[in-house]
Amino acid sequence: MAGHRLGRITEDIKRELTAIFRKLKDPRVQGLISIVRVEV
Repeated sequence: MAGHRLGRITEDIKRELTAIFRKLKDPRVQGLISIVRVEV
């Protein structure tokens, strides 16, 4: 049960970080960042 919840939390964190990085205005990092793993 705890493993399932932790998996959902890490997916939520990954989704939020991806959204934040997409909003960056620095042209040097546009399209270069991808989040592949989150450790909690």
